[in-house]
Amino acid sequence: DSEPLGQYLAENHGVAIVPGAFFSPFGGDWIRFSYATPVERTEGAFGRLMEGLEGLKK
Repeated sequence: DSEPLGQYLAENHGVAIVPGAFFSPFGGDWIRFSYATPVERTEGAFGRLMEGLEGLKK
């Protein structure tokens, strides 16, 4: 479910995502995010996103 993932990423890694379920009843396994920011900021966010996802594997 992407809603708890979004909360975890925001609270622990400073990354905001939008759960796919907000856009479709079939979107529970999907996320959306904006990358309409400067490249440096986007790269930093992707790094934190990856750290957050890697942390879930442990």
